[in-house]
Amino acid sequence: MKIEKKEKRIIIIAGVIAALLLSYEFIISPFLEKIDRHGAAISKKEKELVSIKSLKGEYLSLAQKKRELDAKAKAKTGSALTELENIALRTNIKKNISSIKPQMSQSAPEGYKETTVEIRIENVTLYELVNYLTMAENSQQPMRIKRLNIKTRYDNPKKLDSTVVITSLEYS
Repeated sequence: MKIEKKEKRIIIIAGVIAALLLSYEFIISPFLEKIDRHGAAISKKEKELVSIKSLKGEYLSLAQKKRELDAKAKAKTGSALTELENIALRTNIKKNISSIKPQMSQSAPEGYKETTVEIRIENVTLYELVNYLTMAENSQQPMRIKRLNIKTRYDNPKKLDSTVVITSLEYS
C-alpha cells in the first residue's frame, strides 16, 4: 500500500499535533503547575517574612525593656517596702497609710524574686493618691501597680480610701 503525498502530509501534521498535545500534557502543563505552586509558596513566605519582621521589632522592644529592668533591679538601693515608705514621706501621705503588708510571690521569673506589697491608704485626695502612685511607678525600684481599688468616703466625698497592690522585681 502506497501512501500519497497528500496523505503523508496529513499524517505528518497529525503527528506534529499529537506530539504538541503530548508535550503540553506531560512537559509544559506540569512545568506551569510547578511555577504556580512556587509562586503561591513565595507569596506565603513573603507574608511570613513580614510577620517575622514585626515580631522582631516587638522582641527587640521587649528585650530593651528587660535590660532596663535588669539594670534597675541591679542598681536598686533598698527593698520595695522601704522605697514605698520613703515615697509616702516625700508625698506627705505617710500619716494616711493605715497598713502595709509585704508578701513574697512565687510567680517571679528565674533569677528574680517578686515582692508584693498591699497598702491601705485612707482619707486622701485624688491628687495625693495619683502623685504617690506615679512616684512609685517611676522610682528607681522597678515597681508596677497590680491592683487598685478606690472608694469615696461617706463623711467627705472629696476624700478617698484606697487599697493598692504593688509588685516589685528584685534581682536575686
